[in-house]
Amino acid sequence: MNNTIVKKLEGKVTVNSHVHIETPGGEIVLPHPLTQKLMRRLGIRRDECNGLNSDDANMYLAMRLEEELQHRDYYVRGTGQEWFGLVTSKFAGITADQIRDALTRLHVGGIVEQQFHPSMVHVPLSGSLGNLYAFIDLGKYGNWGGNGESAVKYGISWYNGLCTNWTLFLHKEAGVRGKIIHLKDNEHDLSLEALAMKLEALSAFGKKVEERVEASKDIPIDGDVLTDYLMLYENRGLNKQLATALRERPAQTIYDLAYDMTLLCQHMTKTPLARKRVELLAGELLIAYPTIRETVLGKRIERYAMLGHLVYETKNLMGHSTSLRQIQHSVRKIAHLDHDDDIKELEKRLSFMASLQRRNKTEKNQYASSACAISSILNALENRYDGALQHAMKKYGDDQ
Repeated sequence: MNNTIVKKLEGKVTVNSHVHIETPGGEIVLPHPLTQKLMRRLGIRRDECNGLNSDDANMYLAMRLEEELQHRDYYVRGTGQEWFGLVTSKFAGITADQIRDALTRLHVGGIVEQQFHPSMVHVPLSGSLGNLYAFIDLGKYGNWGGNGESAVKYGISWYNGLCTNWTLFLHKEAGVRGKIIHLKDNEHDLSLEALAMKLEALSAFGKKVEERVEASKDIPIDGDVLTDYLMLYENRGLNKQLATALRERPAQTIYDLAYDMTLLCQHMTKTPLARKRVELLAGELLIAYPTIRETVLGKRIERYAMLGHLVYETKNLMGHSTSLRQIQHSVRKIAHLDHDDDIKELEKRLSFMASLQRRNKTEKNQYASSACAISSILNALENRYDGALQHAMKKYGDDQ
């Protein structure tokens, strides 16, 4: 974003549904997130207005904001229509063009920029893999340091012409992630020099990426690991349609899966940010699969151990003629971890038994039949969870 407007926060303040500041250059209406951030930085709390009616509270907040801003050095950055950054005079945004020019002056290799990610600068890295780049991600607004808090992200990207996209590698093993917010310095552009040093480290890490991409072509996919891995990220916002498609595709190796992820996300994600998230997952698979497998298997062991324990508790409750409410509560804990049809049948049977109790019905045969069915389901679940636990523990042990 090259046309960023910067305005100092000063002048008369009024507060209604928003904060309005009459600056010498015109009125600024702060969005709610920036209002909250400004109040935190100025040490103004809304509970100072406790006991005041709405109009008096707004007048008090306006007075406090106006007084504090007279002695403070705060600016907003944005387009004039949208304000996205709260900064001091020390901060200066840097655009992708400025970074490209600076890296050229610092004799860092030729720069390219890929159309799918306009806020990124890409620096070619030499190597046998080809189309391997160090990337610099300036974030949503394409303006480094634009809000005084965000920092450049670094990593490796690989342009795979078959997928017509970038696969991004941003993993802790790289040892090159860090925060550099650009500060004005009249003599040296220290942050850009530091960035050049980061790119040297990325170049060295690029060799590891090449090795692991090649190795991934011979690593078979573990179906259990894939199922749990996708479930984990579905709970963190991964597109469910994409996750389902990945489960159904006949990928044989880690490389195949990463390829499928980067191919499918071109059409199944609605925003560049969502696509970038999937590409990061694909890159993570290629360079960190052993770590991912160990983590996922560990979580799988924990999950089945917990499910087995919950089934054991539920069987004990059934055996001691505990109230149905307690048994239903125990089954709900199981359902939270496992959405299998057998769990739904358990809940259905328990609901039926509870309805008989509420109506004081004496259909002993129906009640006993449901109790027997519930015991059978619990026994089957106990055996299933124990088998899954032993299987996961064997895999985990074989990997060590």
